[in-house]
Amino acid sequence: MSNTKENIKPYKVLLQNFTSLSILQVTNYLFPLITLPYLVRILGPEKFGLVSFAIAFIGYFITISDYGFNLTATKQISQNREDKQKIIEIFSSVLTSKILLGIFSLILLSTIIFSFARFTTESTIYFLSFGMVIGNILFPIWFFQGMEDMKPLTIITFLARLIGTFFIFGVIKDASDYYLLILIYSLVSILIGIMGLFFVSIKFRVIYTIPTYASIKYQIAQGFQVFISMAAINLYTTTNIFLLGIFVNDTAVGYFSAADKIRTAVQNIIPILSQTVFPYVNKLLIESYSKFLFFIKKLLKYQTILSGIISITVFLFAADIVRLLLGEEFQQSILILKILAVLPFLSSFTSIFAVNILIPLSQENDFMKTFLSAGVVSLFSAIIIIPVYKEVGAAIVFVVAEFVATSLSFYYVNKKIKLFG
Repeated sequence: MSNTKENIKPYKVLLQNFTSLSILQVTNYLFPLITLPYLVRILGPEKFGLVSFAIAFIGYFITISDYGFNLTATKQISQNREDKQKIIEIFSSVLTSKILLGIFSLILLSTIIFSFARFTTESTIYFLSFGMVIGNILFPIWFFQGMEDMKPLTIITFLARLIGTFFIFGVIKDASDYYLLILIYSLVSILIGIMGLFFVSIKFRVIYTIPTYASIKYQIAQGFQVFISMAAINLYTTTNIFLLGIFVNDTAVGYFSAADKIRTAVQNIIPILSQTVFPYVNKLLIESYSKFLFFIKKLLKYQTILSGIISITVFLFAADIVRLLLGEEFQQSILILKILAVLPFLSSFTSIFAVNILIPLSQENDFMKTFLSAGVVSLFSAIIIIPVYKEVGAAIVFVVAEFVATSLSFYYVNKKIKLFG
C-alpha cells in the first residue's frame, strides 16, 4: 500500500502544478485575448502595431535580464530544495544577477533610443515599456517552479491581470491612449513581481542576502549557453515583429501581431506541459534513467495528439476566429493565422526534445546550437523575405525557423537516446 502511495504522489504533484501553471498561463494569455477585440478596434492596426512593436523591442531586454535562469535556476532549486542554505544562496545570486543585467539593459535601451530617430520620436513608449523588464526581473517564477509549488504565483498573477484588464476597459478610450496601455502593462508586471518576492519570503522563509562575487559569476556562467539559446529564439519570435516595424510599417506589425496573439493563446498549453514536467524529469533522471525514458515517451505521445488537434482546429477555423476576435479591418490576418497554425504542432516536439531531454541530460551546448541555428536561419531569411512579402513573409519565416529548431533538437536527442524503435 505504501509503495502505491509513493508511486501516485509524484503524479499528484505534477497534476497540481499543471493545474496551477494552466491557470497561470491562461491568466497571462486569456486576459489579453479578452481585451484583444476591444483594443484592435479602439487603436486600429497602426497604433496597435506600434504597441506590439514596442513590446517586441522590449522583449530583447527581457531576454537579457532572464539570461536563461528560468531553466538553469529552476534546475538548481529542484535539485537542492532540501538544503535551505543552498536555496538562499541560489535565490540571492540569481536575483542579483538579474538586477545587474537589468541595469545594463536600461543603459543599452537609452543608448538605442537617443541614437536612432525610429525610437527617439516615440521615446516615451519605450521607456514606459521598460517597466515590463523590471517586473520580469522581480518575478521569481524559476524559484516556484523549482520548488514545484505554483499556487502563490497563480493567485497573484490572476488578481493582477484582472485589475489590469479592468483598467484597460476603463482607461483606453481612443487611439491616443496607446501610451496608457503600455503603462498599464508595465505596472501590472511590476506588481506581479513584487508580490512574487513577498510570497518567497513569507511562504518559504527565504530572505535575500548579499551574494558573493563567486556565486554571481557561477550563475552567469551556468546561464550563458541557455541565454544564447533564448536570444536565438527571439530571433524568430519577436524579431519578425521588430523587422516588420523597421522594413514595412506599424500597420503590417498590427496585422501580424494580432494573428500571432491568437496563435500564442491557443498554443500556450504546450509550454504549460513542458514547464510542469521540467523539474520532475530532472529528479526522475537522477532516480532512474529507464523511468525517465518511459515518462518522456508517454509525454511525447500525448503532447503530439494534443498539439495536432490544436493546429488543425486553428487552420480550419482561422477565418471565423479572425472575424470574431479582430473584426473586418483585420482580414489580412486570416492568411497569417493559417500559416502560423502549424506552430503548436512543431513547437510541441521542440519543447520535449530541447527542454525536457537536452537540458536534463546536461546537453546545454546542443540546446544552444539548436536555437542559434534556427535564429540565424530566421534572421537572414527575414531580411530577404519580409521587405517583399511583408506580414505574410514574417509568418513564413517563423514557421521555417521553428521547423529548423524541431529538426535539430530531434537530431541531437537521437544522438543520445533512441526514442523510437
